[in-house]
Amino acid sequence: MLANRLTCELNFTSLRAFASISGPLVLKNDTRLAPIGTTFGKACIWLHAQNPDMAAFPDIPTYVNDWRMRNGQERDVLQTVTFQNQTVTCKSSGNKLNNVTLCVAEKEGHSWPGANIGCSKLAPQLNCTNDIDASNAVWNFFESLV
Repeated sequence: MLANRLTCELNFTSLRAFASISGPLVLKNDTRLAPIGTTFGKACIWLHAQNPDMAAFPDIPTYVNDWRMRNGQERDVLQTVTFQNQTVTCKSSGNKLNNVTLCVAEKEGHSWPGANIGCSKLAPQLNCTNDIDASNAVWNFFESLV
């Protein structure tokens, strides 16, 4: 969430790209509650219901569309599949300078995708995946901007 916050608050002329592995932009007065349906997402919704002053999570389509608009793309612009491997699908829109990409790992929990050696045996509730390496994906994204 910190990457999202800094991106919105920094001067956009000095920022070329950011990558967020998890956590949408959270606005305190946003009442939409629909993160991707993981156990942790459901826990966040429950926590928000217990404490309405806690910031809500925007639903994923709204979150992605908001970033498209911030990047100068049209709302509901066509997305293309740019990566797919087993339980992971990445969809992108825009060009090199205004790209927005969302990667969804089915049933992924609170873990770093691709760095989960033995995770499913040690902590099965985390729903770890090695179907994408988040570190490499982010590095390749930043490298593509050079």
